[in-house]
Amino acid sequence: MAQMVFVADDGFSGRELWTTDGTARGTGLLADIWPGGGPGSPTYLARLDAGHAVFAGTDPEHGNEPWITDGTAAGTRLILDISALESGFGGSSPRSFTQLDEGRVLFVAGDAEHGNEPWVTDGTAAGTEVLELVPGSAGGYVSGSFIALGDGRALFAASDPGLGNELWVTDGTQGGTFLVKDLYPGSNGSYPGSSSSRGMISLGDGRAILSAEDNLHGRELWISDGTEAGTSLLADLSPGTISYYPGSGDQPLSSSPGNFTALAPGRILFTATDPEHGTELWFTDGTADGTRLVVDLWPGNAPSYSGANPAANSSNPGQILPLGDGLALVSADDGVHGREFWVTDGSAEGTSLLADIWSGGGSGNPGSATSSYSPYPPYQPQPAVGPGGSIALCKGVALFSATDPVHGTELWITDGTAEGTRMLEDINRGIQGFAGSNPSYFAALGDGRVVFTADDGVNGMEPWITDGTAAGTHLLDNINPGAAGSGAQGYLLL
Repeated sequence: MAQMVFVADDGFSGRELWTTDGTARGTGLLADIWPGGGPGSPTYLARLDAGHAVFAGTDPEHGNEPWITDGTAAGTRLILDISALESGFGGSSPRSFTQLDEGRVLFVAGDAEHGNEPWVTDGTAAGTEVLELVPGSAGGYVSGSFIALGDGRALFAASDPGLGNELWVTDGTQGGTFLVKDLYPGSNGSYPGSSSSRGMISLGDGRAILSAEDNLHGRELWISDGTEAGTSLLADLSPGTISYYPGSGDQPLSSSPGNFTALAPGRILFTATDPEHGTELWFTDGTADGTRLVVDLWPGNAPSYSGANPAANSSNPGQILPLGDGLALVSADDGVHGREFWVTDGSAEGTSLLADIWSGGGSGNPGSATSSYSPYPPYQPQPAVGPGGSIALCKGVALFSATDPVHGTELWITDGTAEGTRMLEDINRGIQGFAGSNPSYFAALGDGRVVFTADDGVNGMEPWITDGTAAGTHLLDNINPGAAGSGAQGYLLL
């Protein structure tokens, strides 16, 4: 039977690690990491291998350190006390756990000897090692998250005192961890991947697309295979210079690409900005010729702070959700319908409004979606608590939260067609406007059902489950009885 771990607070044990098999009977406290009501505060949950997950946990003896679980109380334990000098809410503060390959996870941690550096673990103390970027206590300071390339290597951004924040690569060994390229010569740093929460993505073939800034082009689109020779500017989407205010001088324009999402292997959707179109949806296949604007959803000019620097209207695409079969959903505002979901195949003619959920110019604000499709493992940065919002229900079907003026923010479902898009269940009945049950943290249980968190107006934010039908959508367990709720989140399938 499928098993999932997550984080919740029952009102007695503090914020701790829980488990569920999709039934109320099979839902319970897995481990009281900080006994006696203190918060164990599990964060950054990540898969290690089939049946094991790693995370950051806090206990009064060791502080915040890396932990592992196999879904049993006996198999939930501290991996290593990296920063043995700290206790309580101190510790090495591990973060950004990312699976490198089956059985190895990268993360960032800090101690007095090494400073803030990348680490690798196989789930054992003996197999947990620092990957030192800058010798000594200053450390290399890894920013953002690791992006696994799918070949046993990962790219990441880190700071060196002489180079600034630049692109690095690791294969999980000290000898295989090194600077890829100094994209912005000197100590300024190119800050690769920092333009958005999805500023870098694997192409699935040992290469990655990323945003970075050099001293000539501003923040633009780059490509890297983890070697210096294989790292180059892919496209200058917003060429030229700009004077932001009188007397400021000319500076390179930046398209600030980000929100990278895989439509299919080797096919990436993203957002970028240029003076003619504003911030819109773009596509790349990893070649300069194959990098192009998908469609200008909100055309025309917008008010500008300077007549010398005219601006364009922007649809500002938000969440991009792959559906499979070469299709994706995109949250965007065309200036007519408000922020709604659009469906696209990566071409202008294949992009259309999915549904005007809040008709008349109001915004349905679709978000927190989950679909069935991933062309390869979703090597994306993780939220602080852990995954949720990008894992399967069944191929071609997506669950998401959306708002209409009658039901508030509720649970919706779509198969990528207007006819197949509808509210699945009004969980918090009778609440109008921008309230409702606010579904979030969707995650697939692996058996055709999806677990998520919602508030029915009585029990607070608690775990719910659905099989994609109204009849099969119900409260999974009332962990913390009363209106406060347990605040369940961070669902991860073991």
